[in-house]
Amino acid sequence: MRVLDEWWSYLPAGSIDDQVTDLGLSYGQAGWLLALLTLGGLVGSPVAALADRGHRRLIATGGAVLIAAGLLAFAMSAPFPVLAVAAVVLGGASDMMIRPLESSLADAAGPDLDRMLGRQHLLTWVGDFIAPAFLAVGAATVIGWRGVFAITAAVFVVFAAVLAASSFPAPANADEGGDESLLRSARTLLRHREVWLLAAAEFVLLPLDEAFLGFAVARSAADGNSAAAQLLAAGVVVGGLVGAAVVSRRGLDRPLVVVGCGLLMAGAGVAPARLPQRGPTDGRGRGRA
Repeated sequence: MRVLDEWWSYLPAGSIDDQVTDLGLSYGQAGWLLALLTLGGLVGSPVAALADRGHRRLIATGGAVLIAAGLLAFAMSAPFPVLAVAAVVLGGASDMMIRPLESSLADAAGPDLDRMLGRQHLLTWVGDFIAPAFLAVGAATVIGWRGVFAITAAVFVVFAAVLAASSFPAPANADEGGDESLLRSARTLLRHREVWLLAAAEFVLLPLDEAFLGFAVARSAADGNSAAAQLLAAGVVVGGLVGAAVVSRRGLDRPLVVVGCGLLMAGAGVAPARLPQRGPTDGRGRGRA
């Protein structure tokens, strides 16, 4: 599940140059497509929230089908207005697919929820490897970037068929007569201090979550060293793999959370440091001392 979600979600960002070159989009338009993915997530969240009320199989299957449709729009080189609609659909469909599946896993995990989440995050990083590797294969072969989108869409069609044939457990509170309205549930949730702390942490950390965002920033920095940029991206991916592996085996406890917070603070202090600079060359591509 997380492998597939990370796989498809990298493709629109990873193919920006191809969209500009082959579809005639401007970089501004390509950027708007990425922004519309987030807008779609906001639109799709209320629908995805129905997963806690039942209808899990229908919502998850519908989300997978919509992702396939959105990817096909890119594969078919649709005009920008169609791609804009597809981006909104993709953003919302992702929540629709993920929420029912994660809710079902959380209900089944019981006391091992933190370990289950660790395993899911580990799979997230696997998806982060697959997507750029697949785009690289497409660029080096006749598949091309459009073929990568088309193949990924086909994978989601198959996944939708699997979801449609699967059984989903009822929500954990179904036997308790949980008929509280969604609006009232949201109000109750917003009274919890932990929710606001989590929102603040997400706000701070999400821009740093994608290794490839850091890679792009490092490459575009004035006089940034390309090797240093590669190291930055690789470090984020490796760190994510290690952290997810530790949590999946050990689970979360206070000492581990304290260590994680310490590492975040250390990383936040190191991140603004200047990248190694390219020195003047001697005409043969070698830097002078």
